[in-house]
Amino acid sequence: MDLRIFSLLLALLPVSQCYEAEFFYSPVVNTCGISQDSIKADGNTARGGICAHMPETKRVYACPAPDERCWTWAQACEGDNGGSPSQTTCTRWGTTWCCPGFELCSSINSGICKSYFMSPNSGVNVSVANSAELLALNVTSVTATIQTGIIQCRS
Repeated sequence: MDLRIFSLLLALLPVSQCYEAEFFYSPVVNTCGISQDSIKADGNTARGGICAHMPETKRVYACPAPDERCWTWAQACEGDNGGSPSQTTCTRWGTTWCCPGFELCSSINSGICKSYFMSPNSGVNVSVANSAELLALNVTSVTATIQTGIIQCRS
């Protein structure tokens, strides 16, 4: 096979992306923030308070119980036709928004992107998630952070 054709075929193959998601409890009510990255996450504290951060992409997520996946706000669409090759263009109820290619469009809320990784609160009862949050922090209200990690890959 010609080396140029082989190089072209290699360039067209999907590239696997791996990102590390760090899970933590936010000390600020209904805000997920760590380092310089944060999002407003209404209702997250009342539903278990877990947040996630992907340092490589600077994306922050809320992970409320009992949702299967974490969520974050959409990003501005790039390009003339409402998106770029590195983005997924989402449409719902006549509204268009964009998510990075490593996230999913929300099927329920416009302007929301869902993580490919699963939420630690997936399928967890809200009261159980709230109790676990307070127990993990050893507090009676949200005032500290705790971190764990997971690796997320997408090919």
